Amino acid sequence: MPADRGITEEFRDPWPQHNALLRGAANDFNFVGSPGVLVASVGLYGVGRLSHQRRWAMLGLYSTEAIAISGAATGLIKGVVGRARPYVNGDDADAFALGRGFRNGGDTSFPSGHATAAFAAATVVATEGQRWWPHAARFVTPVAYGTATLVALARLYSDKHWASDVVMGAGIGTLSGLAVVHFNEAHPNNPINRWLLGASVVPMYRGAMLMWTFRTRLPSDLSPTARVPRLVRDAARW
Repeated sequence: MPADRGITEEFRDPWPQHNALLRGAANDFNFVGSPGVLVASVGLYGVGRLSHQRRWAMLGLYSTEAIAISGAATGLIKGVVGRARPYVNGDDADAFALGRGFRNGGDTSFPSGHATAAFAAATVVATEGQRWWPHAARFVTPVAYGTATLVALARLYSDKHWASDVVMGAGIGTLSGLAVVHFNEAHPNNPINRWLLGASVVPMYRGAMLMWTFRTRLPSDLSPTARVPRLVRDAARW
């Protein structure tokens, strides 16, 4: 935090701000931070269910869980701390006011929600990737955390956050990602997994249908050969 103002001034220098390549990259990584990682996580879950790739579905689900949990924590802290964003009060990195973040979007600087989401997803991808695909971990881990770091730098470049905002966001996201992974390893049959990993996604015209299968008991007086016709007649009658 003591270095916040100096770091912000470096990012505000004319050369980086007038560089078209940096400006375009910052816009792209701002999108990756939000809503990009959430859309990608939900999409990965859907692709995993459609293709019957359970690990892909688990990766998408766990990433979504980590983003949601870390986002809730970050949102609460933002509201309580009420820190002014750099573009609102660029000369005072210590502009905090209790509860002000619940009233004004310009006072929700600490911590960074984009960095939180990016590091939450990166932690899940890196941790589960190392467990499921050890041979690819040396590539997956640097790419995951490198992308999250670029999201954090994009927030500084865009003058949306102080440096300590993105550091705190990275910490919350990382801890949330680790917590989600460890919880699911310890409790693989938790209700969320049973519902969302036990569902079947069926493509339909202009969309998809989410289906669950439940085990039921048939009437005991039916023989195996008579069950299906009678059930069909009963269904048709209803």
